[in-house]
Amino acid sequence: MQAENRSRGSFARSRRVATVFGACCATFVACTFSSKAIAQQEWLVGKQRIRENRNPVSVTWSQSPLGGQLGSLSRQRRIAIWLDPDVDSSAKQTIKFRNRTTDQVLWETAQVNQLGATWVGDVLYIGPRQKTDRLPHVIDAVSRKFGKVKSGFPNREYWRGAAPTTWPTAATTTEIVATFRQQGLDFEDPDKLIPFDVLAAADWPKLKGGQRVCLFLAGYGLTLEVGRKGKPKVVSMPEIETGKTIVFIPEDVPIPARFEGLWKKSRRGKVTLNGPVDQIADFVAWNVELQEPSISEDQIETYSLNVTESRGSILKALAEQTDREFVFAQECVAMLNERVTVEAKDASFEDLVAQCMQGSELKIEISESELKVSK
Repeated sequence: MQAENRSRGSFARSRRVATVFGACCATFVACTFSSKAIAQQEWLVGKQRIRENRNPVSVTWSQSPLGGQLGSLSRQRRIAIWLDPDVDSSAKQTIKFRNRTTDQVLWETAQVNQLGATWVGDVLYIGPRQKTDRLPHVIDAVSRKFGKVKSGFPNREYWRGAAPTTWPTAATTTEIVATFRQQGLDFEDPDKLIPFDVLAAADWPKLKGGQRVCLFLAGYGLTLEVGRKGKPKVVSMPEIETGKTIVFIPEDVPIPARFEGLWKKSRRGKVTLNGPVDQIADFVAWNVELQEPSISEDQIETYSLNVTESRGSILKALAEQTDREFVFAQECVAMLNERVTVEAKDASFEDLVAQCMQGSELKIEISESELKVSK
């Protein structure tokens, strides 16, 4: 009898699984969508984003770059993500999540990389905490100033109005600033604080003009100074130490003692925070951790897969994510090491396995506990 090799996964198999693989089999994302029709749009925004966040996600990233991880998840979950240009997007690590909300995956990925996360409208900004902790309060201050300026302020309607933001891969900061100005978002940089840089592509849903420019500038530790007259001016991001915000938490959840003195009042889950910005960011992260994914009877999981990798690597990843043992005889190793391309959208687990096995003489047996390959 041939010796069998076994590999055990840890993903509870209760539904059909949806996955996305990145380059070199680096990314594996399991996403749950309702079987009912969902209106498709480029990005999830507002209440729809909040509602879809509750759908569980299972992710395995194996020595894949941070930028690729976030890009894959962004496209699959239709969540706009902006990674700070100071962050090394090529940094690699192995991370595994099981049945988490999208927010939880993103916040925990940031924490693993010693980064922070914060929402700017419907764009999630991930970067160094000294920026992400302060940015919401900086943008709030800038927005309030735009709201107070006189009606004769230049291009006031563009600064306060909402519009999407896009620029292509390898766009320079000079080109991006010129694009903002063409859109009516004209500002001065008298001290030449914006460095010359080349950025990855951006594609953000609608944000107010002030939010769009401040989000771009935050990557360089900059923001806008808004006066009552003249153009806004680029300045260094102020060293804000304290801030105010409102957070909604599940009702009847006790707030940890470490946040004593930070929150002022809580009514029906509405908590007013007032204190150090780093503690406010910690409170938001704690609140994200409280989220519970929800699965209803009409929900299924579907696979989207586009990968070229060894047959064995793909099968092993599939087995691990569905809590099966990957079992194979030694005589199958040569064919398992063959590189194959698998492309599928909204396919079942069984269909993916069948595609992976095409062109081989191997046999496959699928049970609730095993994915077994033999000759």
